[in-house]
Amino acid sequence: MKNCRAHLIAAVTLLLGFTGCGNGLQPLSGTVTVDGKPAKPGTRVLFAPLGSTRPADGMVGAEGRFTVASVAKAGAMPGEYRICLINSVESIPRPNENRELTAEQQALGIAPKGWHEYQAAVDRLLARPPTGPGWIPKHYDSPATTPLRWNTATDGFEVTIGVASDNRPGD
Repeated sequence: MKNCRAHLIAAVTLLLGFTGCGNGLQPLSGTVTVDGKPAKPGTRVLFAPLGSTRPADGMVGAEGRFTVASVAKAGAMPGEYRICLINSVESIPRPNENRELTAEQQALGIAPKGWHEYQAAVDRLLARPPTGPGWIPKHYDSPATTPLRWNTATDGFEVTIGVASDNRPGD
């Protein structure tokens, strides 16, 4: 039994090594500015891989700074990425989440009062973000339309991203 367990552990370790699970992650962080000012806290930064690496993402905090994680581990795998920027939804008031739900209500997926309205407002903001100073144009939020690229081999692991709120695709 001990020998079988050792072989199983060795096989799983070898398999994880081949799939890159947790291996090769490098710290990746940076700054996002919109119109030369720090992006709004809560702006999501997504690194969508162009190759066989895993995606990585993070949230903008104070001064436009972010760090990314990949599969809940800090860092990103070396490789080429498209960078997506998704507007912050922190301007939308969250419902009062202090309402206690019973275990049965939670198991049934019952949301706290006001949650559905909140989610609908978030969906509307992300589908049609406001335009004007400080807001990131919609074409930055999808790997298919973002013009932003990053290659860790040539660009490194410290990213500076600057966008203009009046930028249109092709500008």
